[in-house]
Amino acid sequence: MLYIYLLPMILFHAIKCITRIPTKKNDELFKYSVLACLICLLTIKAEAFCGEKTSLSATDGRVVVLHPVVAKTEELSIILWIREDLTEIATIQYLNESAEIQNNGGDKVNTSRDGSLTINNFTMEDQGTYIVVIKRLNQSDCKHMYDVSMSEKSPCGDMKDIAGREEEEITLPLDVNRKQLKIVYWFLPRGDLLAKTKPGGYIQPQSDYDRRLKTLPDGSLTIMKLTIKDQGIYVANVHMYSGRSCLQMYNVTISSIIPERAKTKTVNLFSYEEQKVDLPLPKHLVDQVEDVFWMKDYSKHITTTFKNGSLHVLDSRYQGRLYSTSNGSLIIHDLRIEDRGKYSADIHLINKELYTQIYHLSIYSKLVMFVFLKIGKKLSKNVCHMLSVDREIAY
Repeated sequence: MLYIYLLPMILFHAIKCITRIPTKKNDELFKYSVLACLICLLTIKAEAFCGEKTSLSATDGRVVVLHPVVAKTEELSIILWIREDLTEIATIQYLNESAEIQNNGGDKVNTSRDGSLTINNFTMEDQGTYIVVIKRLNQSDCKHMYDVSMSEKSPCGDMKDIAGREEEEITLPLDVNRKQLKIVYWFLPRGDLLAKTKPGGYIQPQSDYDRRLKTLPDGSLTIMKLTIKDQGIYVANVHMYSGRSCLQMYNVTISSIIPERAKTKTVNLFSYEEQKVDLPLPKHLVDQVEDVFWMKDYSKHITTTFKNGSLHVLDSRYQGRLYSTSNGSLIIHDLRIEDRGKYSADIHLINKELYTQIYHLSIYSKLVMFVFLKIGKKLSKNVCHMLSVDREIAY
């Protein structure tokens, strides 16, 4: 803790150096004074790191990065990462200007040249103490401990499955009252901050995504121009005005664009409110089906059907209204106006090929059906009357 007592003195000299008025005579002295002050501050920060302990919390399934603090002026020999039971995780050995990295943690950890340790897919088993030992030339060893525990932050709800297609867009929805929502921090699968959103349309995206992100009035996030690299587990850190916060996780899967040879012509279907509609699979494929991913408007994965007639409903709006035939075709019961639109069936065949069938579903209100029935009855009466007249004439 020596740096706490030295810090006021260091700051005094730093300010003195920076506020010195440079002239031709003392210009060089000014530059060296500022440089010396900065180096001194960096060294103090690095020394403060040694012997201390950092407590961190991590979310299940996320990436955790542990950064050691090393002064630029330090000559390093070895950086060693170990667990509390002295199990060696990784070693970085510095030779001249090169670094030789030995990773003993397999795919679970990654180590970089600057000595950082990355823990992938953090789980309960990864909790505990991580120790970094920095061996320096002509100086004593520096040791720092990281106490990493599982985050106690409660989830906002169950993980949401979101499916999309390359070059299309998806929306990561929020199930939080808009009036209670203060701010949302969105994180990429690799753990980096993606954007900040607030209700009313406020969004602060990171520079790499500024042209691909937009937000809805309720603070939900939309990712546009999707690529395969966008898939993974996204996390929304949701903060309310009440001071409560929670985490919402999204499992995002992205389908690649299907080649033209694997597509069929769009099937146009229509039905009425509270009626049902069949979405049939192509007849020449029904004997080869393994399973079918059914999508609404290319982005919402509503259900998966299987060749044995079973299905797994993913969208709560369709719960209790979807049925499957023995070949994997889909039947939607109790239709609603909002069910209309584009549907697509990603048909996975037994031979591992992928086929896509597109449907355009139109749904008319019950009033329209009533009018059609009335017109139909009138037409049928007129036809019957004409037939009876023809019959009399024929007689």
